[in-house]
Amino acid sequence: MSALVTGMGWLTAAGLGQGRRDAFALACGTLPEVRRQDLFAEHPRFGRMDAYCKAGLAGVVMALRDAGLEGPLGESAGLAATTCVGCLRTDLDYFATAMQGPILASPNLFAFTLPTSIVAEAAICFGLRGPTCMLHEPQAFGLTGVRAGLEALEFGEAELMLAGACDVPALDWPCGQGPAGSIFLVLESERRAQGRQAYGRLLLDGDTVALDAESSREPQDSLPDLVRRLLTLSISSAPRRKPVGE
Repeated sequence: MSALVTGMGWLTAAGLGQGRRDAFALACGTLPEVRRQDLFAEHPRFGRMDAYCKAGLAGVVMALRDAGLEGPLGESAGLAATTCVGCLRTDLDYFATAMQGPILASPNLFAFTLPTSIVAEAAICFGLRGPTCMLHEPQAFGLTGVRAGLEALEFGEAELMLAGACDVPALDWPCGQGPAGSIFLVLESERRAQGRQAYGRLLLDGDTVALDAESSREPQDSLPDLVRRLLTLSISSAPRRKPVGE
């Protein structure tokens, strides 16, 4: 079973991006502030979200925009995401308020002390009624989420899966010196994509995520490298523009 990658979106220190419009860069540094109007015309809960949930939702929105999709996506659509540190920063912030006394514990922070908040918000916003999960992986921006998305398509549980990763560590943590943000892909079955333009085709080769490129299978090691490779393939396969005067 293979899947077409029909959309890619991200939030990194370089800003919001989507595959058909922006260059991809996963740089170290502070994430830019994401405003509600950057992603939604209206969203009653967006202002109360923590940085982790906003970052994850931003990647999902940009990926769907890139694929030309909007909700509700229905029972055949789901989401598989991964994180290394999850919402631990929000957990610590909530714990600090709780230590001041039970009455002072922040109910707003408490609402985002689960790493699944991204999955829940995305499902509500885009009507995802298929399989959804948030998985832990030992290193940020691995391919566990993409693998889970491909498996959901292979087992017939969905025809569209958003798959990616989100991590927003605090800069003073040992792991905080690495890149932060979110990256998501839109994976679709061939039937669901209905001939829409795709960056490439992914498949599972055992437990390995592989890119079906130029009659060869290219094993992939990380989500950022996969995005870069897909963008390279997209550019190389684009029709050559006729020079002026030719």
